[in-house]
Formats: sequence, C-alpha cells, structure tokens
Amino acid sequence: MQQNDIILNHDAALCNEKWTYEAFIHIGLTTLWFFYKGACLITLIEPCHETTQQFQKVQVLVSHLMCASTEKNFKDELSRYYEQCTNNVPTFSPLGICDLTRKFMVQVSSL
Repeated sequence: MQQNDIILNHDAALCNEKWTYEAFIHIGLTTLWFFYKGACLITLIEPCHETTQQFQKVQVLVSHLMCASTEKNFKDELSRYYEQCTNNVPTFSPLGICDLTRKFMVQVSSL
C-alpha cells in the first residue's frame, strides 16, 4: 500500500513539473508576443501621429505668417495654402476602415 502511494506521489510530482515548465514556456511566449505586437503597433502608429502633429504646426505657422505679412500677393498665396491645408488634412486610413491614431492604438491594445 505504501509503495502504491509513493508511485502515485511520484507521478503527481512529475505531472506538476511538466505543467510548470509548459506553463512557464507559455507565459514567456505570450509575453514575447505581446511586446512584439506592441512594438509593431507603435512603429506603425507613431510616424502617422508625428506627421499629423507636424501638419498642425504648419497650419499654425502659416496662420501667423498671414497675420504678420503686409504684402498683399504673399498674403493671398498664404491664404490659399492655408485653405488647402485645412481642407486636405492628411489621415492614415488603410482601406478607409479606420484612422491610424494614438487613440486607435489604445483601443486595439485594450482588447
């Protein structure tokens, strides 16, 4: 009877070791996958965000130039350029499904 108990305890210990090792590998691979996908998402979204931010800065600078300029022709050209900037805002939207913004990145990562 004791020998059977020893064998059962030994088998249970082996199963626990195997499960712990597999669980460790699974958790490690899941963590690596999470960081890889996060890095891919950041490298995709961040240039889009930077381009949008720079475009908004250009709009502000052009509006300041419009206010500061005294030459009529230059002011008219700036006005047309400003209208083009406000009407044609660049957005990064693959297949028109969604805009690639930081807000989108947060929404995807919260899934």
